[in-house]
Amino acid sequence: MMSIASYFAGVNYEAVGAAVGGALTAVVAMGLSFQKAKKSWATTSAETSVISLLHVEVERLAAQNLTLARHLYDMQAQIIQLRTENQGLELQIVRLKERLNFRERATDTDEPIGDES
Repeated sequence: MMSIASYFAGVNYEAVGAAVGGALTAVVAMGLSFQKAKKSWATTSAETSVISLLHVEVERLAAQNLTLARHLYDMQAQIIQLRTENQGLELQIVRLKERLNFRERATDTDEPIGDES
């Protein structure tokens, strides 16, 4: 029976972590860039409005990214659980096949050999 740790062997957590971390870093960098740009420009009300909308959108995307990362983690946990259940079912199938083969051999040996009446 394989351990749960062996199921983690195929998942590249560094790549997943790097992708999520990179996305969060990009979102934060965009937010900081917009704030800096907002302070340094002599803005009009239209530019201020656009920058405010962009800032709200960046915050929304950051929250959505966090939600997606949580769902990804939950799905990976479910995959591990399903693989464990599948392994148990495969073991039951092997045991049932062994029992069936044993019974078939037992019935085959009960028949008389050479009796062709």
